[in-house]
Amino acid sequence: MSLPITIATCVSLLFFGGCSLKKFYPLAGSVVGGSAGSIGGPVSAGLGAGAGWTVGELAKGDAELKEAKETIVALTTGDVDALVEKKLKEKKDSGFFDSILDGVYDILKIGIMVVAAYMVVQLWFSKHIHTKVKRNEESNKGKE
Repeated sequence: MSLPITIATCVSLLFFGGCSLKKFYPLAGSVVGGSAGSIGGPVSAGLGAGAGWTVGELAKGDAELKEAKETIVALTTGDVDALVEKKLKEKKDSGFFDSILDGVYDILKIGIMVVAAYMVVQLWFSKHIHTKVKRNEESNKGKE
């Protein structure tokens, strides 16, 4: 595999995988499974990718179960510091890009509302000018 294709593959895996490593497990499993299955042809590559995705989902679920177990242990022992650290780690894992993406969506929503309001004002103004011009033409017809 050439270097540009390798770099493009790695960048797309990171882009589609998200910032959290747990979210990356199914994608990595499907890539590894598909690569291993490609030895046998297209059908086995598809089956390998599906099997890899399943294994990745299981690994992701395993990581989520470990986190839930840690939370339950911290709750039952009353360990406030562990709970605070766990919540901070979750916020860090939720990703910087997720918060930026939410901000971009908010900006897009505001922009759409501004454009819609501008269009409504333009339509109202055009209609108002049209009726005014029509009224003036009718009044000028009578004078001729």
